[in-house]
Amino acid sequence: MKKLVAVLAISAFLLGACGDDDDSAGGGGDVASGPLVDAIVNQMLADAEPGDPLGETEARCFAGRFVGEVGEDRLAELGVSADNVNGGQEFDDIDFSDEEIETAGNIMLDCVDIRALMVQGMVESGATQDQAECIADAIPEETFRSLLVASLTGTEDVSGPEFDEAAATAASDCGLG
Repeated sequence: MKKLVAVLAISAFLLGACGDDDDSAGGGGDVASGPLVDAIVNQMLADAEPGDPLGETEARCFAGRFVGEVGEDRLAELGVSADNVNGGQEFDDIDFSDEEIETAGNIMLDCVDIRALMVQGMVESGATQDQAECIADAIPEETFRSLLVASLTGTEDVSGPEFDEAAATAASDCGLG
């Protein structure tokens, strides 16, 4: 999850935030609970820094929906267990299908205020709040979706030409280029 959180912090686009409790996860879908969900939540929160927009509500939204939609039986088939996650198992070390990876990306986009993560990362890197918000608003949704799936699979450069072009145009248009 460390890689995922890092990608979200620098290359995101807001699609929505999760609800305030486990039953109101953004976008609907099955929501699970239990030791595996708790392990994923703990791993995500261990990777987050104080003040990050990724908090327990967002992590629980993602973990609960992902486990609920993919299914505990399928995750067990892949070797994903609470013990393995607690032991440091990373998302990109698991042989998920393309459909499962897309599911994870869509759930993450539903549950986490990706735009806030991106804005925070840019401000911490020296951009003004206005510049960071301008860039976050300018990155097309589909470009970000592609970037997120690439980052989750680990099979492509997470900052491919499509994203680089969108980011460069946005930076120039927003007074950073």
